[in-house]
Amino acid sequence: MTDASDPLPSVAFYDTKPYDKVFFDAEAKRLRLSIQYHEFRLNELNASSAKGAVAAGLNCGFVGCHPPVRADVDAVLAKD
Repeated sequence: MTDASDPLPSVAFYDTKPYDKVFFDAEAKRLRLSIQYHEFRLNELNASSAKGAVAAGLNCGFVGCHPPVRADVDAVLAKD
């Protein structure tokens, strides 16, 4: 069990829309998570925005979506 003063684990969500936040906010509260919402898509140029997050979620359920592979994101985060 974590102490109430401990920071909540953070999850970064990308390409989020207002309707996504309704569900995820309720789940974050239930699971004791902090969510960083980003309206932009995750790519190798902005991967540093995931720094500090324990997980990253991508809204990529449409044709033509090409998210970066984990190794590309890890390589960017390793530079900092």
